[in-house]
Amino acid sequence: MSSLESFSTGRLLAERLQQKHTEFIYQMHQEQRVMDYLGGIRSREQTQDYMEQNLSHWDRFGYGIWVLRENSTGDLIGRGGLRNAVLGGRDEVEVAYGLLPEFWNRGFATEFAEAVVRIGLSDLGLSDMACVTHPDNFASQRVLGKTGFVFEREVIYKREPYLLFRHDNRQI
Repeated sequence: MSSLESFSTGRLLAERLQQKHTEFIYQMHQEQRVMDYLGGIRSREQTQDYMEQNLSHWDRFGYGIWVLRENSTGDLIGRGGLRNAVLGGRDEVEVAYGLLPEFWNRGFATEFAEAVVRIGLSDLGLSDMACVTHPDNFASQRVLGKTGFVFEREVIYKREPYLLFRHDNRQI
């Protein structure tokens, strides 16, 4: 098992996305408040496509999406990670994250984003990473600011305007 397949922070355990997580991801895809910022509710078929793409990404690149558990309870609280994506017409390594609403505003997204930035820059040797967020997702924009991301430009993502933020190794 590679060292990137799981990691922990003070309050989180991240484990590599696996097929066994499909039902949890589907439940997240049905949560309106989450999906308002992530392109809308997804069907079972769309969730399976998401799973196939992200499982394949791990096989191809050795990193990808993790599911997140709260250390103290073991409860699944969200998903996030690093993945190759085209953002604003450019190949990027994207920092992605999404949490169930009952875990919002508790610092989990910031804790996860800080860990993923360290992994990307230190373990993977990336020179920079990007993240897109919905213009109305002010909480996510605060997370990005706290973790060293800087607003770069507006882009079209999932056929809607999103904000692209960037973090590079000169910012750590």
